[in-house]
Amino acid sequence: MRQKRLAAPLILFLLALLAGLLCPALAERVQLGRGAAEAERVVIGGTDTEGVSRPFSGVLYLPESAAPAAPVPGMLLLYSGRNDAESAADYALELSRRGYAVLTADCRDAAGAAAAWRFLGEREEVLGGNMAVGGFSAAARLAWRVAEDSSGTALMPQAVLLLCGELPPDARRTDAPAVFNVLLLQARFEEYARFRDGEKSVSTALLLSPARRAFLGCPEPKAAWNETYGYFGEGTARRMELIPAGHLLAARLPRSLAAVIDWLGSSLGHPLDGRHADEDFVFPLRTALGYASALCFLFAAVPAERMWERLFSARRQSRSGKRT
Repeated sequence: MRQKRLAAPLILFLLALLAGLLCPALAERVQLGRGAAEAERVVIGGTDTEGVSRPFSGVLYLPESAAPAAPVPGMLLLYSGRNDAESAADYALELSRRGYAVLTADCRDAAGAAAAWRFLGEREEVLGGNMAVGGFSAAARLAWRVAEDSSGTALMPQAVLLLCGELPPDARRTDAPAVFNVLLLQARFEEYARFRDGEKSVSTALLLSPARRAFLGCPEPKAAWNETYGYFGEGTARRMELIPAGHLLAARLPRSLAAVIDWLGSSLGHPLDGRHADEDFVFPLRTALGYASALCFLFAAVPAERMWERLFSARRQSRSGKRT
């Protein structure tokens, strides 16, 4: 009788455990089976402001087409937090599927960002003269710093992506170092006032801002969302993409990633000749499988608790019977 009472929760526990283990394996198969590169953890030799060696880790995504004899365009994605790390992994996955070599790095200072930029540019599989740099949230400033410091050099970025980050003050100066082809993703609902030029909310009033119009090179009294100003061939392309979401979610939406892919294609070219459409994404399914795995393990705790309870209940009854 006791074995029958334990059989049902045991079966449920094993099924939930098996499903939890299968979901990550399926997610990896979905990723690798649709043209994505395997991720390789790398060590980047950075230094702090005092010149002391401070190596840090990054993740390099190299597409199958990348080789020393056939280098591909590169992309450095900077972030500074767990949520942004997940966004960077999603972007790297999709961009590597489209033939870009992508390095993601958790950088907290300009020295680390510069070291990551040099590391990527020195890889034999990467076209050092055809790279882009981007930063999520607070790391957008570091991306801009990399672009300014590399301006006029062989490693000058051909595109800069400010992914729901602040518009740097230097972006509004006419005498600042040249920075090529800048895309600014703007979340409609921002938690941080500095990402809105101090405004309380993202509204059409922001389009009247002299700083924003100077950044876009817009001669009109009012700029426009989702419109490209300037020319990619001259490096003067500028665009503010308004995403109808909050700060933490905006960069992870398919629409945001599609805008990034289109911008990189116009700035760096399409390595795989558009083999994957801008909307052909695998990261939502991979993310869903990750959540499903967590739910399966959580669900497995329910039958496990029942087994535990029934097992000890049977033992208590057995002891009680012996005493009587």
